Amino acid sequence: MNTPLEIGAGTNAITNQFQKKYEMYRPSSVSKNKNIQLRQGEIVQGKILKIYSQKEAEVRLPIGDLKAEFSGKLKPGDTLFFKVDSVSPSLVLKIYAVSQKIAGRILDNKEILRILDLPDEDIFNEIIEFSKSKNLVISKIDVLNVYNGLKLIDSKSFENLTLSDIFKIISFFIDYSIELNNNSFEKLKGNILGAKFLEERIEKLVEFLNTLPKTKAIESIFNFFEKLEQSSNSEKILFFNINSKETNFYSLLTDLFEKSGLPPIQEQLLQNSVKPLLNAIEGQLILNLYAALNYTPFFFLIPYLDKKKWRFYQLILKKRKSKNNNKTSAFNFKISLNSGHYDSTTIKGEDIESILDLEIFAESPEFRNVLNENLEELKSIIIQNNFLPNKIEFLQNDEFKLNIANDLSEPTKSNISVVV
Repeated sequence: MNTPLEIGAGTNAITNQFQKKYEMYRPSSVSKNKNIQLRQGEIVQGKILKIYSQKEAEVRLPIGDLKAEFSGKLKPGDTLFFKVDSVSPSLVLKIYAVSQKIAGRILDNKEILRILDLPDEDIFNEIIEFSKSKNLVISKIDVLNVYNGLKLIDSKSFENLTLSDIFKIISFFIDYSIELNNNSFEKLKGNILGAKFLEERIEKLVEFLNTLPKTKAIESIFNFFEKLEQSSNSEKILFFNINSKETNFYSLLTDLFEKSGLPPIQEQLLQNSVKPLLNAIEGQLILNLYAALNYTPFFFLIPYLDKKKWRFYQLILKKRKSKNNNKTSAFNFKISLNSGHYDSTTIKGEDIESILDLEIFAESPEFRNVLNENLEELKSIIIQNNFLPNKIEFLQNDEFKLNIANDLSEPTKSNISVVV
């Protein structure tokens, strides 16, 4: 079974191809830079052989050893990826990326920062550490994009998030060409972080509701979870749906947010607990709407009972470009459980048909059982393309715009605006 392309793999997939390609070359003798067989914009792997000045060096490239102009703090022996900026009248190379492991040696963060010509500061060190866990090859522009993304978001949006969580969210926006701003960050962060984010906030909400007077809106939430235990698999799979014509978790949370019937201080605390969940539900709908139009992933957060507590697993579906129009083979999938002591259980596969043939290895028997019970119905829902039964029916509050490219290698010129 082939491993599907995962979130955040865009840049890494490209640079890994370069690395594999150029490791096979044997460089020829030193060239005098005549008839350079390189193209402007091409990415090439090179090794610094000799430094002539702060702006000129001899570089071993796949086509031979050449003199080149560059800017940075490179040293003899450095191996990295360059982007060809110019070939005439002289060869000009720009620092593009570096592999975190060269000749069997893991580069430390300071060395990576020096090679990429980035500031040796704590925040850049943290971004490099995150990038190491995400990609084998670390791109300078990706590091700078994460750093610049941090400056676009109000610090209050980072409350209760680790640096790794923040970097993960910003990287998602970058990888899928989504416009990053405060509103879009708030709407989508819950779905990007997945099951753990949702589970923690629902637990805190339930704990808080247990300390409050049992108003009608609060009783409705507890009744909903009691009913959910007896609900069908399809109702649980569509737990995060929004449907204005029937009672659901989203409508109950909206009533709780708007009509709690509590004193002002308690009402504000309650709204602070409810708002992230409303955003997460709206965020899933937004991401799935764009997934229907583009090659970004579909997200589903699905509840199951584990020792009388509600936990969630996340199903991520990514469309594959294929001439085969069979709906059952149109997606890669990834099912992950990212919560509590069952952290990092992940099941990957290719073709929706194979979703029924999974061998499930998970510490949680409840998780195994709920997957086995749900997979048949889950596949049926997927095949029917029942991703967006309600489209965007929650028009309220803030307005923001998301720009999505069809594919990283084939950017689209179309922009789509959504009011939420």
